[in-house]
Parts: sequence; structure tokens; C-alpha cells
Amino acid sequence: MSRMPAPPSTPAPVSESSLAAPPGPAPAAVSGTDTGASAGTGPGAGAEAPATPRLRQDAARNRDRIITAACEVFAERGIDANVEEIARRAGVGVGTLYRRFPTKEHLLAQLAEDLLRALLDDARAELGATDGAGLERTLRRCAAVQVSKRGYMMKIYEAAQPDEPRMAFREALAELLVEAQQAGTIRPDVTITDIVMLMWSLRGVVDMSAPAGLSAVERYLDLLLAGLRPGAAPLAHPPVPNL
Repeated sequence: MSRMPAPPSTPAPVSESSLAAPPGPAPAAVSGTDTGASAGTGPGAGAEAPATPRLRQDAARNRDRIITAACEVFAERGIDANVEEIARRAGVGVGTLYRRFPTKEHLLAQLAEDLLRALLDDARAELGATDGAGLERTLRRCAAVQVSKRGYMMKIYEAAQPDEPRMAFREALAELLVEAQQAGTIRPDVTITDIVMLMWSLRGVVDMSAPAGLSAVERYLDLLLAGLRPGAAPLAHPPVPNL
């Protein structure tokens, strides 16, 4: 996924924002504690009472704790880490975690969506930058995020992601590309498909460069960006159709 003044400094990796529920059947809202008690006593048993603001706040707080803990545990131990450890790190019961995320795939899908939306927000924040380097900063930020989440990034790629943020991110990249070309920092024959393919190519570099860390990925990105600068040799092949 990446891509005449000196390259800007590497931005700090972004943090996931909590924005949407995971795909699949919507889990029920839960309270801040996981007592294991069932609501089946007293008059009107079986009817669900409306969620109070306090219950909604507790459920949202639990969700945020689970997401944060999942990011930490997966980064430390990889995708094979068990959900019990995530629940323990989050300070919630395993039942609370499963009611929110019935499977590990649901949890990964939510991590993927939160990450994509955070990157989208950052890309949109770069629109209108006067130095024409918004695209480059966005690409470097994406690279840094992939390195920081190396332990589970491949599963994030594979997780189901809603079309809306994915297409919005592509559109933001396309706008950044136009701005860079107008500013003269990116050659005019580069297409948005070129940029998307460049970003996808970072996957293998991140995996292979684990011992060297971010510096190795940054060097690879420097090489790619050098080929995107105006004044490079004409491209021998026509643009790839939109992917």
C-alpha cells in the first residue's frame, strides 16, 4: 500500500478508534460486570428491559477494553493467542467477551474495521496540505501501522471489511494522489491502482523484515517513492486497470 523535497518525518502509528459493531449477528449489550446471572426471575421474566444509559456506557467501556486488550495480546503473541487471555487483560469475563464477539473472527473483523477507519480519518486530515506530501505521509503511516501490528496483520487483511470505509479510503488516496501530482511531487502517469498495489506490496516486506523493523520498511518505501517522483524514466507498460 505507499506512495523534490526530502521525505517528511515518519508519523507516529495511529491508534484504532471504536466506531462500529462487528459483522454477523449483533451481540446483545452487556453490563459492566459479568456475573453469569440470567434474567429469569420476578414478574415479566423473559421480556427484555430497555438498556439504561448506564448499561450502554458499561457495554461501550467493555467493548473498548476488549479491543485494546486484543490489539496488545495479538501483537505480543500472534493470532493464536486465546480469548481467555484477552478477556483477562481487558478485565472482563469471558462470557462478556463472547457476547460481544462470538468468535475470534468477529473480533478480528472489528479490529480491521477500526484500523481502516482510523487510517481513513488520517488520510482525510492530509487533504489540502500545501506541501503536496500528504500522500507520502499517509503511505508512511500505513507502513508504520503494519509494522506495529506484525503479529496479526495478515489476519487483519483477511478479515471481512465493510465496503463503505474501504472505498472511502481508496477515494481519499485518489484525492491525495491528485494533489501530489498537482504539486509536482508525484509523476503524472501514476494511477490510484498503482498506489493501491504499492500498499499491498508492503505486506511481504513487513513480514520479511521483522528483525530490522520499521527502518527496513521505510527504506523499501523510499525506493518505491523515488520511482514515483517526476523526472524518472518513462514507464514501459500501460496502467493496470482498476482493481
